[in-house]
Amino acid sequence: MGDEEATWDVSADVNWDDWGDDNGDGSSAGGPCIDLFNNTPYDSPKLAIDTMREAGFDLLDVARTHGCDQYGCIRMINYIRKKVAAEPGWHSTPKAEDYAAEEFYMPVLEDDALLQFDFETALGTAGADSASVVVPEGQEQGVEELRRELQQLKEAFAQYREVAEPALLGLSGAELATDVPDVLTAADVADDSEEEEAEVDDIESYFYSYAHFGIHLEMLQDKVRTEAYRDSMYKNPETFAGKTVLDVGCGTGILSMFAAKVGAAKVIGVDNSSVVHRAMGIVMENGLSDKVTLIRGKVEEVELPVQKVDIIVSEWMGYFLFFESMLDSVLFARDKWLKPGGAVYPDKCSLHVAAIANPEAYERRVTFWKDVYGFNMESMAPQVLKEVDVRVIDPKTVVSPPALLKKVDIMTAKADELEFDSAFELEISEDCTVDALCSFFDVDFEHGCANPIKLPTGPHTTPTHWKQAVFFLEAPVAVSKGDVLEGRMAGSRSAHNPRHWDASVTYSVKGSDSSPVTQKFTLG
Repeated sequence: MGDEEATWDVSADVNWDDWGDDNGDGSSAGGPCIDLFNNTPYDSPKLAIDTMREAGFDLLDVARTHGCDQYGCIRMINYIRKKVAAEPGWHSTPKAEDYAAEEFYMPVLEDDALLQFDFETALGTAGADSASVVVPEGQEQGVEELRRELQQLKEAFAQYREVAEPALLGLSGAELATDVPDVLTAADVADDSEEEEAEVDDIESYFYSYAHFGIHLEMLQDKVRTEAYRDSMYKNPETFAGKTVLDVGCGTGILSMFAAKVGAAKVIGVDNSSVVHRAMGIVMENGLSDKVTLIRGKVEEVELPVQKVDIIVSEWMGYFLFFESMLDSVLFARDKWLKPGGAVYPDKCSLHVAAIANPEAYERRVTFWKDVYGFNMESMAPQVLKEVDVRVIDPKTVVSPPALLKKVDIMTAKADELEFDSAFELEISEDCTVDALCSFFDVDFEHGCANPIKLPTGPHTTPTHWKQAVFFLEAPVAVSKGDVLEGRMAGSRSAHNPRHWDASVTYSVKGSDSSPVTQKFTLG
């Protein structure tokens, strides 16, 4: 077909019964697909391609004529979608030079199924020597990086499909119409007899949760968190100048871009969530694609385009410091890729505990169950008491200085050393009833920094999205000013999910005749 403008009839009859799951010709990729020119939805990319061909636009023939590989087809599709969006009603066959620019790697439609179609198989170029593909001059390195990223995407999709398919196969059409997160949430399908499957679902849902933009908005709007990371770089530019930096769990790419702006020579961001595709566009929009390379995948499984890095940065912390944290992944990356003499930021962290007296919160959380609209529901209270409550604590309810539970030097720590069982003594500052303990953490950016930065999350500082972890006591303790509440707090990984943590607390008033009380808690 030539370059002249033409109008196509996309209403041509198609036999919808001809489509299988895998025809060996690239048709197995993707689900519902939008036509390139008029937003008509089809059941699959192959159906959309075939219908457009019958209407007069043969996408595969144009791709062959232009010598396109998978990447060329992706650029052409994004070019056409962008053109149609800018000029509704536009119908024309593009020229190869129209979509040669790297900007057309950026998807125009979110989750565009047509971009997931296996064009190399359909074009008969699968496994072809890359030397036979025409690459625009000066773009060889970028194209090679994209080849690696595409392979990683294929592997990630295969892993996702392996996890998702069993959960989806038995669902009706109506059930499939519900939001995917509801279908895949582990809590919806977990059963005591299927603990192993539940563990897999929990781990996958951890990465899935970071595909939602709301969680990234919350983190970016957390000024204490984001500005601490920014200041650790901007106030110590000599630490990053000319260095190769690895960003573990890069999310939207904010830390990667901070590092690039402050003078890093090369930054590699790794994230296993689909938000990394948006981050690629953000990096490009900010003119940093020459320095920042983003890779989707688990840091334990990906291959980096470098042998070693000088610096690792990561915002890995979770509630109670360790809950759903990425610290294990950071330590793995440190041991595999960090050069001798390199640095990890933050490089130190500490976990603390303090006593709380907040009868109003205790009433809402625990005592409430004694009379619920005239019904006794006290049997709910023990379960509620097991769950750690994450909330912002009013500093006026804190009735002791904090005690240190755990310190971690991330430069040297080992994954099997993170669990703890620590004694504490909390000197009470006023006459009250202690009805809860709260835990919070600080992290520090110190190693080799002329200007060290601290990121605090305690109740006496500006609130962060981590808030504080609150442990309500089943036996509140009446105390006087000067009394010491003593005990132990332990934290360990959950047997069902290594990203979840369990905790236990033993407490009593020092010197009293009362027996210590021990409670167990779960996070997640």
